Amino acid sequence: MRLLAARKPILLFILASYLFACSSTSTTNASGVQDQTLRMNEIQVLGTHNSYHIQPRERILELLAIFDTQETADSLEYTALPLEEQFDRGVRQLELDIFADPEGGMYATRAHLDRRRSGVRPSRAR
Repeated sequence: MRLLAARKPILLFILASYLFACSSTSTTNASGVQDQTLRMNEIQVLGTHNSYHIQPRERILELLAIFDTQETADSLEYTALPLEEQFDRGVRQLELDIFADPEGGMYATRAHLDRRRSGVRPSRAR
C-alpha cells in the first residue's frame, strides 16, 4: 500500500499526460500529415426550444394558474420570434413539436375549456 502511495504522483502524471495527448483536436496520420477533419463532438450551434411557440390567450394562462400553477402559466407567457428572424439572428437548430392531423379539426377545440364549461375539473399532471 505504501508503495502505491509513493508512486501515486507519478501515476497521476502519466494519466494526465495520456489524457492530454488524446484530447488533441487534430491527429497525425502515417505520413505525418495532420488531419483537420471537424468531428461531430466539436460542433456547436445556437438553437431554440419550442421554436414556434405562440403565447396562449390571457384566459388560458389564467386557467393554467388556477388548475395547475402560476409557475406553469408564467413559463408559457412568451412568443418565439418568427423562424426567419431566428435564422437571421444565427439560430441553426430548431425544436418544432409536430403532430399529424391529416383529417384536420384535431385541434379545432380546446379540450380543457370544453371540460370546464361542462363542469368537469381537469386533473392535475403528476
